[in-house]
Amino acid sequence: MTGSSCFSLDRQGVTPCGNTGNHLSMARSNRKRSRNAPGKYYADDQCIGCALCAAMAPAHFRENLNGDARVDSAYAWCQRRTLTETYLCRETMQNCPAAAIGNAGLTPGALS
Repeated sequence: MTGSSCFSLDRQGVTPCGNTGNHLSMARSNRKRSRNAPGKYYADDQCIGCALCAAMAPAHFRENLNGDARVDSAYAWCQRRTLTETYLCRETMQNCPAAAIGNAGLTPGALS
């Protein structure tokens, strides 16, 4: 997926929601989930478990299931290795509805 569109996830899959996707990331590294793989991208405790990140970037984000086998949060399980993967993780971060995906070393709103 490319561009600066916002996406939503429902039973039909990932669909554009019409927003610009230019909101600021509010994720905080001091609130990272413990299951995140070491590296630049992470999900913090603001995650609402919508699974949008796992749908947009399944090679990098996974769903965390609670005791009832329901998604309660997500985490970064594999860090990006290529420029294309970096763009995908960045776009996923920009489109997180809870602003729970962060990029270590960047200030909120920075996109590099």
